[in-house]
Amino acid sequence: MSRTWALGTSAMMACVFAACATVRPEGPEGTVQSCFPGLVGEPELDEWVATLRRHEARGWSEAACAEATSGLGRLEAEFGPRARSRAAVGLVAERCGRPDEAEGAYREALLWDPDACFPRVALALASMREGGEGPSGEGRDRAMAALAEAVRRDPTCTLALSHLAALQSQDPALHDEAIANLRRTLAFDADSAQARDQLAVIYLRQSAEAPERLQMAEVVCRQAYRVDPRHAPLFNTWALVAVARGDLSEAVAKLERAVELDPALYEAHMNLGQLTLSQRAYADAERAFTTARRLRPGSYDAAVGLGVALRALGRPAEAERVYREAIARSPERPEAYFDSAVLHHEHLEGTVAQLERAEALLGEFVARATESHRAAREATLRWCAPGARRCRPGRAQNIHDSLVALGERSEEERPPWTR
Repeated sequence: MSRTWALGTSAMMACVFAACATVRPEGPEGTVQSCFPGLVGEPELDEWVATLRRHEARGWSEAACAEATSGLGRLEAEFGPRARSRAAVGLVAERCGRPDEAEGAYREALLWDPDACFPRVALALASMREGGEGPSGEGRDRAMAALAEAVRRDPTCTLALSHLAALQSQDPALHDEAIANLRRTLAFDADSAQARDQLAVIYLRQSAEAPERLQMAEVVCRQAYRVDPRHAPLFNTWALVAVARGDLSEAVAKLERAVELDPALYEAHMNLGQLTLSQRAYADAERAFTTARRLRPGSYDAAVGLGVALRALGRPAEAERVYREAIARSPERPEAYFDSAVLHHEHLEGTVAQLERAEALLGEFVARATESHRAAREATLRWCAPGARRCRPGRAQNIHDSLVALGERSEEERPPWTR
């Protein structure tokens, strides 16, 4: 089946405190709003902002969670809560696996300052997780509305602008709006590698219809690299630009750099798995997809990719187990049915039971295939008349012919879904 590349939108919350220091033009030179208004310059504040930044960079261990939670509690006890201190408490709770507590803290922050940028963005992203994952999912629509409201309340909220643009970039009809929002982001924060990365993502998406946009994507990636050479999602995007150019070696190098900079970047592991799979580096693909599954245990795509790698490595039992897990999680999706059918058809002993199972799985695939699966569906259903020249039978006919040859059915007993 055709590859689906993972463009990065999930790592956008990686550096919250940079977004808290948002330039607000209030005069010729502008001013910078701290994450903790009213506490600027206090030694305790400086210490805890640095501490939280360190935990963001190194990861949130149990000890880090305890330290940050107790420290912010002491800070608020001494100076009183503020919008941004409550938002910081919410951030710590979110990072430490306490989503209900995080949401409560974010809502309290908005009671102190209804226009506060970060807590509105955090609540918007939480609303997206509660709904659908697709470009038109209920949760995504709710998040876009909340982000637009955050921008209305604070037109300089670059965190909201960039997240809104990331969601808009997934809908070709909204690409112009996404580009406009990213340009607004860069007007307030010219050093935003994240905004440039998202701009490159849009140009890359547009390059399928407008090839000249591929060069624009390359240029923007280079600009982003000059701004921040350690921005891991950039290397994921840059790798896909290299894939579009046909430079697969460069793409692998960029993806390896992405996961070196951020071992938790799911999209880069997925793309590395897809790319190494296409190069028949199956052991490398297995490692990449295994890591992706560890990062997102419920990932259907990671499970299917891992199954393909295991199948190619001659480990059919493991592959079948992974396919079953994928089907159980998302029975409405077609890909695992198809790949499991290939496993039963080509990689087992070829018994009647295995061929019949392969045929049944293909039927499930055909029943669920969408427009994006047209090529695989047509290849599955291609049926050649006896003696036809220049006609290559599809997978369904090959299985049928094998069952006829084994005496399990007559030529006329063709599955109804193949007609």
